[in-house]
Amino acid sequence: MTLLEIYYICFVSILSLHRVFIKDNNLRTQPKFLVFLMQLLVLFKFCHSCKADNPLVETKQVGTMAVITSTCTNTKCKRKDTVWKSQPNMPGTKIPAGNFLLCMSILLSGSSASKVLQMFQHMGVACISLKTFFKHQSVGYELHIIIKTIIL
Repeated sequence: MTLLEIYYICFVSILSLHRVFIKDNNLRTQPKFLVFLMQLLVLFKFCHSCKADNPLVETKQVGTMAVITSTCTNTKCKRKDTVWKSQPNMPGTKIPAGNFLLCMSILLSGSSASKVLQMFQHMGVACISLKTFFKHQSVGYELHIIIKTIIL
């Protein structure tokens, strides 16, 4: 088997599609995906309330979370503003789950936070800052979340 044939087999297996299921409400074990912003914004090309075209769309970043605010320009629309968040918060907090789970994963895997965050930066993936990483692991900070997350 040549190197090209091995590469082709690996490439084809990467491209194969698999159905994804949510088994439970555990935020740690639920499937997560990288989503390109341009692909995500396709879902906001119309108002989801009145179906009018081209609402005003504003995107903000909160670490790994995207927050999209859609404002309908139709004067007859009953629901002018819609806010969508790409991830839930950790239970009982205002911390985006992806931010917390990233910090926890770096810590539990023994990885270097600066290297992991640098890798995300090189890929253009929205991420937390090193300051946020250290804030999340400071003594006593949301300890009950850590315990619940590890146990679940």
